Amino acid sequence: MTEPSFFSLPEACRRLYAQGLVHGCAGNVSERSGSDMRITASGASFESLQESDVTVVSLTAPEQGQVATPRPSSEWRVHRAIYLANPRISAIVHAHPTYATAFSVAGESMETPFLSEMIALLGPIPLLPFEPPGSQALADALGHCLQDHHGALLANHGVFSVGTSLQEAFMRMTLIEAQAKTLIYARQLGAPRPLTPDQLAQMAPC
Repeated sequence: MTEPSFFSLPEACRRLYAQGLVHGCAGNVSERSGSDMRITASGASFESLQESDVTVVSLTAPEQGQVATPRPSSEWRVHRAIYLANPRISAIVHAHPTYATAFSVAGESMETPFLSEMIALLGPIPLLPFEPPGSQALADALGHCLQDHHGALLANHGVFSVGTSLQEAFMRMTLIEAQAKTLIYARQLGAPRPLTPDQLAQMAPC
């Protein structure tokens, strides 16, 4: 069941920009709305995004029957594939946060358990092989991956996070970036030390 949203899709986009998680129009956000999804329009600036920059795309109509104005993000097929593969997901954020994207460019996942809070709130974040943005191959890969994870890094591309609400998807994006930043700083101090199996076994659910 979809959880209620405490801020709107345009506000989520403006917050992503304000926190440096997206730059210009490079990213896309959507939310499930019955048998449709609401998604940011192609070329919309996140800094000043308004309701008029959000468009509606059917989750059930065949691709050749899709007509939306304004034109949706070029990654609308990827968002639709994620929703169709995962009924529990009600919101999706795709962004290019600097530190997490650096992991994707370096070809590294974020699956090793280093931070207790991240384990409780986020879980492992895998790295998917590069697929062209907006492609069916990327849609299929993310649709499958996000059945078991709250987010994913895309090799040489960026990050996806999902949730049962816009707030949850937004929060998970901020957590992914915070974890990446912490690990990059930790490497400057030495070799980061992951939690041991015994330490992990002592952790209670958040």
